[in-house]
Amino acid sequence: MEKELDRITQLPSDIIGRILCCLPIKDAGRTSLLSRKWRYKWAGIPSLVFTAQSTGLSLADIPNSDITNKLGRMIDHVLLLHDGPVHKFLLSHWGFEFLGIDRWILHLSRQSLKELVLLSLEGPIYAIPSSLFLCQDLVRLVLYKCKINSPLGFLGFKNLKSLKFRCVILTKDAVENLISSSPLLETLILLDLKGVSSLKIDAPNLQFLRFEGGVRGISFGSTRSLASVSVGINVDLGRVDECSTNMLAFFQHMSHVQILKLQNYSLKHLATGLVPRMLVDPLITLKCLSLCINLDNVNEILLALCLLRSSPNLKKAEFSVRAVDQNRAGMVDSFWDDEISPWVLEQVRFVSVTGISGTKQEMGFIKELLSCALILENMTIELSPLNPIGSCQLLRELLEFRRTSPQARISVRC
Repeated sequence: MEKELDRITQLPSDIIGRILCCLPIKDAGRTSLLSRKWRYKWAGIPSLVFTAQSTGLSLADIPNSDITNKLGRMIDHVLLLHDGPVHKFLLSHWGFEFLGIDRWILHLSRQSLKELVLLSLEGPIYAIPSSLFLCQDLVRLVLYKCKINSPLGFLGFKNLKSLKFRCVILTKDAVENLISSSPLLETLILLDLKGVSSLKIDAPNLQFLRFEGGVRGISFGSTRSLASVSVGINVDLGRVDECSTNMLAFFQHMSHVQILKLQNYSLKHLATGLVPRMLVDPLITLKCLSLCINLDNVNEILLALCLLRSSPNLKKAEFSVRAVDQNRAGMVDSFWDDEISPWVLEQVRFVSVTGISGTKQEMGFIKELLSCALILENMTIELSPLNPIGSCQLLRELLEFRRTSPQARISVRC
């Protein structure tokens, strides 16, 4: 009887390569035991991923020299036998101090590397070698707990579309130059940068921005393609004055943004000086607005109202009430008792307010939203764990507020 044909072995090499890329690196290597034809097929896979799951080593456990040595030998062996381009290299380990990353990156710089992900989980900050900047085919770059010194005359990554830094040490000039000299950049995520006190983002093709950190100011240059912005300044400087971000300059380049999130102390940094009733350049395309706000700070309330008035097509508004600051300058207890110029929310259908404890300022803010939202469908109120009143009592008070929208429903969550 004729031997049955091995259908998998007869598949085109590119299909086999895709199948092997879906396997953990240890299992892809084990296919070399299947037959003579399979001995080196794994060596051509373009995606090399070294994580705890893919290698079978406990890479995220407490530092262990034996594990580190095994991982180093494994990567050396794979790169030595690898035949073909490496398009993706991902390494996740507790620390890079005793690994041979310098020589690996130098080796990869001679390949057509498109994606590099280095995740240092617990160890000391690792200084990235200058050979990284030779990887001019990079499309995606992700670095955790690293230090970068860009070489003199570096002209950027011409193909880079996605950049993510977390706990990375570099200078203000270095990160701004990296961003502005990467003309195709579309996604930018910067979390807890070290050594950067202020930042200007200039990226004409940037579509998604997420920033969290302790900078005192953030501004924009050419960012005409921005669609989603999330900024979380996590340092409270007390009375933020000349060191804070200029509000008008910040919103000047937001004309195409559809999602805007201002988290932590971002609203406080922006709400300094004179807050206008409306922005000079309205947020015409904005659909979702999310604000972390201290409702005991009049300037923050005024800026929140300014943004709501300046967003004619807003569909969803989310407010997270921040705990009262130690410095309560600018607080006016009678704010909601004063006359407020008439305004409406024409398109808003969904509103959520979290962290409510039932203060006069909070209830006044909610009352204002209910009276201004013409077609509101649902308002969700989530109580703070420190809420001194019960949800039933709060709901009774809310139901007494006038609702302009006849279909508006209010729900309270503990």
